[in-house]
Amino acid sequence: MAGVVEFWNPHTNTRRDLFGFLDIVAARTGEVLGVQATSTGGASRVNKILNECRDDAILWLEAGTFLQVWGWKKYAKAVNRKWWRPRIWDITLTNGELVAEVRK
Repeated sequence: MAGVVEFWNPHTNTRRDLFGFLDIVAARTGEVLGVQATSTGGASRVNKILNECRDDAILWLEAGTFLQVWGWKKYAKAVNRKWWRPRIWDITLTNGELVAEVRK
């Protein structure tokens, strides 16, 4: 089960993410995943979470949830065809510090 949790404010013409860093929340038995999705490689969103949203991201992870950044990018798969593929970053809490690693 998943849902979009970012908010569009028509009065200011801006988008606001849940807690400043979540676009999608997904859940299944025993697991909750928060995802920040972007149309770039994702590094700038990872940096935003590690720096600007650090305290809230730590609280999110301490609650036993998971956090990922999905950076969507078009890749050439064949002649005249491009496919969207995500670059997925796992953000974890190690010894009280946020750590981001690209999933292989």
